[in-house]
Amino acid sequence: MLNNKDIIELFNKDEQHFALAKYVLDKGGEVLYAEKDGLLMLFKGIHVLFGTSKDGLKKALSLVERADCFVCSSEEESCAVLKRFKNITRQKPCYQILYKKPFGVEIPRETVVKVLEPTDENIDFVTKTYTLGFAREDIKRLMTDFTFYATYTNGEISGYIGRHDEGSVGLLEIMPKFRRMGLGAFLVDYSVKKVNEQGDVAYCNIEVSNEKSLKMHLKMNFIPSDKFVYWCN
Repeated sequence: MLNNKDIIELFNKDEQHFALAKYVLDKGGEVLYAEKDGLLMLFKGIHVLFGTSKDGLKKALSLVERADCFVCSSEEESCAVLKRFKNITRQKPCYQILYKKPFGVEIPRETVVKVLEPTDENIDFVTKTYTLGFAREDIKRLMTDFTFYATYTNGEISGYIGRHDEGSVGLLEIMPKFRRMGLGAFLVDYSVKKVNEQGDVAYCNIEVSNEKSLKMHLKMNFIPSDKFVYWCN
């Protein structure tokens, strides 16, 4: 089995596309299969398939008896997962962006940024306002495991950002009356700065259908991967 150094040298030819796998390696995820024909890791209940050949894919999947979620580096991998695990029915292609460094986006006027503490009031607020609709227990877990940041404009929460289970920057939400002020760009940039300061890999996944987020990132000069990653659950 390849060691971590060899894994990075072999698979890290597209940094943006490798960002999630690199984060999992850095965080001590369990390496189930690591050979020249592919990589399979397990991290917080998420299986990560990366760069497998036809034979490598077959060998890697043979090691998994049960799974609820996969992140795959190709459509071929994701289709094999859907075929093998009947409880996994959804396939979601995403861009992946590796945030190498923040760009120094200035905070909008009349606005300050603070840590959004995981109090019951704040957990309820995020659960109520986050448009992708996460369950309260999931929001509570994420706000406990990671640091969330909120902007306050004229004393009112105008936006917030956090991180997902696998460490990606996300859960960005700007309150409707405070949109088009540059808060989204500021919060992404600020979060990247904080993640980098912690020594973590800062990256995000953007659903192909989320044109608004992609346009914002392109405007900030962040470069998405040429290939998609596929979330299957």
